[in-house]
Amino acid sequence: ADDAACLIPTLIDAGGILGRIIEYSGADSYVKTLTGCYNYGTLSTTKNFSATHQLMLAGITSRMSSYVTFSNNHNHGEIVHYGNSTTTLYMAGMIGYRNWSAIDGCTNNKPIHCEGTCNSLHIGGIIGQDVTNAVSNCTNNAEGKLYCSANATIKTGVYIGGIAAGGTHEDYPKRATVTSCHNYAEIYSAGTSAAGDVSDDIRLAGIV
Repeated sequence: ADDAACLIPTLIDAGGILGRIIEYSGADSYVKTLTGCYNYGTLSTTKNFSATHQLMLAGITSRMSSYVTFSNNHNHGEIVHYGNSTTTLYMAGMIGYRNWSAIDGCTNNKPIHCEGTCNSLHIGGIIGQDVTNAVSNCTNNAEGKLYCSANATIKTGVYIGGIAAGGTHEDYPKRATVTSCHNYAEIYSAGTSAAGDVSDDIRLAGIV
């Protein structure tokens, strides 16, 4: 509730379908297939929410660190951060952080935006950060506006991309490809930092 403080001291993952997909004891996740899923619910933090470690919010799953079949998934829920995070914030329509498996035929159809505070902000229509496998035939539609609000306070940098906010991880340079993907939504940043304008480290892109 907005009238109660919520302190999350460690990593928090929030996904519209699954919290996260990760390896378990060195083996792949028990989840093998994630296809044909739809999220219509809003994902948001409240104004009294406070996190001191990485925060990941995504329409389908916050993090993918295992190999699964991931295709034809769609986000129709708004994703917004109103709270306070002292570290990195990842937000995306599909996956907040990393895609170990290929992604195909997915769409984001609602706004994703930051209204609160964080150290650095990463927003992607499909992936929040680190493209680590193929992304193909994915679309961020016109309704999926991606932005850092004028109400937001960002300490270091803002990274927003129509498909992904950041490029490949250094361990996966060859298999990380983005093909036949489209962005039709507005992308912008109007937030400030504690020291003033963060325009010296704002990176906005239509795709990645």
